[in-house]
Amino acid sequence: MSLRMLLPVKGAEELEAQLTLALDLAVTSVSEVRVLHVTPVEFFGRARFSLETPAEASYQVESAVFELRMAGIGAHGDIRRAWVDKIYEEISLDAAAWVPDVIVLGPSRRGPLRRRKAGSISGRLARVASCPVLVAPAAGRVIGTQSPLLAPRLPR
Repeated sequence: MSLRMLLPVKGAEELEAQLTLALDLAVTSVSEVRVLHVTPVEFFGRARFSLETPAEASYQVESAVFELRMAGIGAHGDIRRAWVDKIYEEISLDAAAWVPDVIVLGPSRRGPLRRRKAGSISGRLARVASCPVLVAPAAGRVIGTQSPLLAPRLPR
């Protein structure tokens, strides 16, 4: 089975968990991975500025592509720019143009309360994407465990 995977990378903290999940999937069926980094752009008054340098963005993409190629998986990368609140749209547009079978996102940087209040890229992308969206668990977290904040109360 041949599988095309889109891997939007956002930072070094999430990259390890994302690559672990991507490599686990890739061992059995992935033929091509597209690594995408969307550089967030913010504006203040009339000035707009990038929240990271082009060198930082390039390093994220190159390190992910290198890891995948060392594992024997065909990979290539691209860097895009988008307003902070439109990153999910840029990923969705890239997915519509490249037509992957699955999108693998890194774990959220926000806690559960902030995700509910402000939303998340993974939640927004899952609603608009034309293919399944997988979210890698945070490093050191076991899949299926609950956050202590959301754990049910036990009777006393």
